[in-house]
Amino acid sequence: MIRPHNHQPMKGTLTMTSPPNNVADLIQDLDRLILNASSSQETVDGVAKYLETIICGQSEWLPTACMVACPEHYARHLLHLDPEGRYSVIAMVWSNGQGTPIHDHGGLWVVECVYEGKIQVETFDKVDESDEGVCHFNKENTVVAGCGQAGALIPPFDYHTIQNPFERPAVSLHIYGGDLLTCDVFEPRSDGSYQREHKDLTCDARVSPEA
Repeated sequence: MIRPHNHQPMKGTLTMTSPPNNVADLIQDLDRLILNASSSQETVDGVAKYLETIICGQSEWLPTACMVACPEHYARHLLHLDPEGRYSVIAMVWSNGQGTPIHDHGGLWVVECVYEGKIQVETFDKVDESDEGVCHFNKENTVVAGCGQAGALIPPFDYHTIQNPFERPAVSLHIYGGDLLTCDVFEPRSDGSYQREHKDLTCDARVSPEA
């Protein structure tokens, strides 16, 4: 994954080192982290370090319903939407060959951490955009993130793709700074440019935090 602004891998630990027993425990920890943070940067740094600390190769605290793939597209499973709208938690399942176009996060910060398997993340810098939404991008970085590796993106440094070119399915946990209902995606054109398109986002399942 990619750290905002300087695009360096995140490392570090927090005092909360015990994996949660379930998603309800995860939510309690996230509530404390996000409530006590004084800025978006402090929020994403703290959440990323926390996720790196609690997710390891033996992690088994996500409910099995979060591991269900969708044959048509990568799966999005909603685990939690904060009642005050401060953040949401979504688990995504990536089968081999599944991925996203270049996209943003609708103005929200995000922290992403691989729970199982590995994914490939590419980040982009938008060079220009016409009044018709035709954009040009320069690719900045490519990272293969494995289990327990986290990173974050803060707008406007948030244009990226996620792909699973690997044989094994992957599961990633995404913490957004609100309820991510829409985003913009950028579809490639034949001349090397990209067309901005608005996309409404849905979830394949809602998973109980007590599962």
